Amino acid sequence: MNRAPALSWRETATVLAGCWIYCVLATLLLHLLDAPSIPIPPLLLAGLTQWFFVRHRYWIAGVVAACGGMVVAFTLLDDMRVHLDRITADGMTTAAAALVSLTLFTGMSRVTTI
Repeated sequence: MNRAPALSWRETATVLAGCWIYCVLATLLLHLLDAPSIPIPPLLLAGLTQWFFVRHRYWIAGVVAACGGMVVAFTLLDDMRVHLDRITADGMTTAAAALVSLTLFTGMSRVTTI
């Protein structure tokens, strides 16, 4: 059985940068379209899921990362919407959840491969 390639912090930083760029561009686009009902997270989640299945199948790390990202998203979202408009709050919450998820995934993938 082939093991998934080791996950480097450089790759994590590259993927995280892509996630943040997506969140910023999606937020700007939704502001221009004035469409607060269009969700930001689904497309990002689909991209991260595809990256996970193609490159790194560390299942324990994936579950921990998904749970951590959901906790951050659900914790921050209501507080962010009080202080910001809905589109900006959704974008910032999605970016923060991606940061936590990718950090947990990288850390856990290194622990589980030892």
